[in-house]
Amino acid sequence: MTASATLAAITAEQFVSGLVTSRLLSAAEAQRALGKLPAESRRDSRTVAQELVKQQTITSYQARRVLLGQVQSLVLGSCAVQEELGAGGMGVVYKALHRGLNKPVAVKVLPPAVSANPSAVKRFRREALASARLMHPNLVAALDTGEEQGVHFLVLEFVDGCDLGRQVKEHGPLPLAEALDCVLQAGAGLACAHAAGIVHRDVKPHNLIRDSRGTVKVLDLGLARLDAVDGQRGDDSGTDSLTKTGSFMGSCDYIAPEQAMNIKSADHRADIYSLGCTLHFLLTGRPPYTGETGMEKIFAHREKPIPTLPGVPRGVQAAFRRMMAKKPEERFATMAEALAALRAGSGRRRRWLSAAGIGAAAAVLLGVALVQPTFTTGPTVGTATEPAPTAIRALVPQPTSLVQKAIPDVPEAPVNRLSLAPAGGKGNGIVYEEKTMPLPKKVQHDLKKRLEQVLPPPAAKESPRLSPRGN
Repeated sequence: MTASATLAAITAEQFVSGLVTSRLLSAAEAQRALGKLPAESRRDSRTVAQELVKQQTITSYQARRVLLGQVQSLVLGSCAVQEELGAGGMGVVYKALHRGLNKPVAVKVLPPAVSANPSAVKRFRREALASARLMHPNLVAALDTGEEQGVHFLVLEFVDGCDLGRQVKEHGPLPLAEALDCVLQAGAGLACAHAAGIVHRDVKPHNLIRDSRGTVKVLDLGLARLDAVDGQRGDDSGTDSLTKTGSFMGSCDYIAPEQAMNIKSADHRADIYSLGCTLHFLLTGRPPYTGETGMEKIFAHREKPIPTLPGVPRGVQAAFRRMMAKKPEERFATMAEALAALRAGSGRRRRWLSAAGIGAAAAVLLGVALVQPTFTTGPTVGTATEPAPTAIRALVPQPTSLVQKAIPDVPEAPVNRLSLAPAGGKGNGIVYEEKTMPLPKKVQHDLKKRLEQVLPPPAAKESPRLSPRGN
């Protein structure tokens, strides 16, 4: 039977019943919607479906699913599935309406065939945990997770935009300034993940989406491995099924050499390598290495010379080559260092960030795992001539050893509020619960030096300082 015949095989009454069974509409809502239709439009299921789509009572995707009799999983928790956005090896992604929030969301659903595999379900739940632990303007936020009638799903922030892989495929390579802007934004999100002990392991243009405002967000943490769970590092118990010796995780065009050889040995520096590959793609329209098979590409990543970026400043070239060094120890030690080198090499001066951006950078530099950050109110700074934010506060799991030594009376608690002393304020160092705690001079000097590597002073006469003196 053809698809058209199948669509026409059910009656109008069966179609309406399917809408109710799927929970897209209640019985009362279905009857009200049907009552608005002219009598001649209620005679067959396809006409009823078309009319309800015109009324925006249901979507075209929902209508087709119900006409085909596929009424299961159209509503997951509080989310009514509206259309399919894409599919991959570890799930199908839908656009949905979150009824409680009355806003569009993305829902990632584990396919039924994979749901039967306990290790795949475990990996999917780990993705949910990894995503939920992070909140950053350049990361797609996880909102909820659940299971319904054997269907596992993850509710994510919906980003109305285009992934960079499709952008380049449809419109060609990006100009240098635009490509660098995308990479710097993605790198900021990845730095946040790294600070929380999470490695993405599948950084590529198709996993970077840019919205209408130009904000780039990293999505799909499906290959992330938690290096720290509940504050315990180095615990690989229960993860063997996810990272077995010989298993392969990542995309051949953008995978770091060590990750292709042994997934367990790949750390955050593998993401730095993959981001370098992504920069090459954005500027040239092709990955850094080609091959007819995956093994040929993996071999090229390991053995072939690092390619040259066309028409870029020497500093950018040097930063790119270091990002793509074959050996992890020859790359930048942190994502923050890589981003600083790209900015310096391009001659770009970094604009002052909002309180959220600076708070994230400060937490990273303090060696703190950034988990669910929140920030105090204060002016969002857009140019170098405006004052620095009045305060930067982030929620952190516990004080680092550096902070503990500098501030002995900060209690060890699940959550502490710390911030850098505001520019123009009184006192030096770190603010804890509205009280300014002075830092030793050596700590101030080291912290200021490390901050300047990520937040270079703007081109202005008055450069903001970490610990200015009061009036």
